[in-house]
Amino acid sequence: MGGNARLKQVAPQDNPYQSPWSLTTKVMRVMFSMVWVLTCRFTPNPLNRWRLFILRLFGTRISGRPYVAPSARISTPWNVTLEDRAAIGPGAEVYALGEIILRERSTVSQHCYLCTGSHDISQVELPLTVGTVEIGVDALLFAQVFVAPGVKIGDGAVIGSRSVVTKDMPAWKICVGNPCKPIKDREFPRAPGQASATD
Repeated sequence: MGGNARLKQVAPQDNPYQSPWSLTTKVMRVMFSMVWVLTCRFTPNPLNRWRLFILRLFGTRISGRPYVAPSARISTPWNVTLEDRAAIGPGAEVYALGEIILRERSTVSQHCYLCTGSHDISQVELPLTVGTVEIGVDALLFAQVFVAPGVKIGDGAVIGSRSVVTKDMPAWKICVGNPCKPIKDREFPRAPGQASATD
């Protein structure tokens, strides 16, 4: 990977084995992982507010009341934005080396993988690159979807199970496959929150 124009290099690296992260960042990531496992990993679903509290402590930007499953894995919470009613399902991997944004009422189902990190394979040092992943308002990712760095899922888009998304997906389309492609419109009697002509 690394051909996406939205990807940016994290830091200069002299060789593939040199970490681009500061000691502080590495310590904070380890601390969060330990806190999550000890205080959130085995909490029941009704304790979602507690999990959101822990995420806020580590810098996650939260508005309204999103949902994060206790078995979800978030690598770098200060790079994550969760808007109202966004949901991260069981076993989902939020690999937030770069920014990840879940817009209102978006759903990332069980065992999805949101990936913001890659490597520039055009350089022998294989420097780490990152790109923002954004999941649009009312978008729905079914189980085990992979989303590559720098990808935006449009508002209302539906991504079928086990799809591999390497490019932006358009709004209000049903998209499936490897590589993922739109196949048809997502039909709604009315857009969420929008009054019909008869109201």
